[in-house]
Amino acid sequence: SADAPGVSEYGDTKWKTLLVLNDVAYIDKLIRISVVATFAALLALIVVVSVMAERVAATITKPMEQLGADIKIIGEGNLDHKATIVRNDEVGDVAMQLNDMVDKLSGAISSLADSEKRNQVMQELATRDALTGIRNKLAYDREVQEIRWAMDGSPEPFGIAVIDMNFLKRVNDIYGHEQGNVAIRKLCDVTTQVFSNSPVYRVGGDEFVVILKGVDLENVDSLIEQFNAKLGSLKKDEHLEPWEKISAAIGFAAFDPATDA
Repeated sequence: SADAPGVSEYGDTKWKTLLVLNDVAYIDKLIRISVVATFAALLALIVVVSVMAERVAATITKPMEQLGADIKIIGEGNLDHKATIVRNDEVGDVAMQLNDMVDKLSGAISSLADSEKRNQVMQELATRDALTGIRNKLAYDREVQEIRWAMDGSPEPFGIAVIDMNFLKRVNDIYGHEQGNVAIRKLCDVTTQVFSNSPVYRVGGDEFVVILKGVDLENVDSLIEQFNAKLGSLKKDEHLEPWEKISAAIGFAAFDPATDA
């Protein structure tokens, strides 16, 4: 009522109070929204950073770690190992270049090994007699040089047996050179069988040399007897051709460091 004192003032005061309360609630709501939004933004940032970190690891860190592991394996001598090409980028280019380098290195090593093997084969062929397969005059000359060098120091006892086939010219003239070759091979077989622990050299057309050391040197007398006995049995063998009934002369000399040095 217009006459009631203080009513208008009371209503205004109440309305103002309600407005203030509404403002506080609104501000509080805004604060809560801001806090939630801030947390959401931080979470999103963390997710983005994690994803970027994973991508960096996938594109750089992991390929580099794999390349390092591959280099370690190859560096330990495993040239059959290949570097893993993870991505088609700079790291992948390095892996490809590493594989190419390893392939070239393997090829160079293989070529070197083949060359050394060929040299060994050529050296072996150069010191082998083509007819009999035993050591030839070149191998004998090298062995003699080794013996001379050893005699200047502390030489060991050794002996040399010289074997000379009889009647090779007669065999060649009567039966032919092919039969003469058969006779030479026959004598070679007997010699290598008897002196099985010693190197045998063919130093001429019908001449052989045996260098005896160790057990063959200790038993040289019995070995010479065996040699002559085998030739004797061949001469009596009626199943053999005339050119197979070989005969030969054998001579022996020994070197004793105590008396000959």
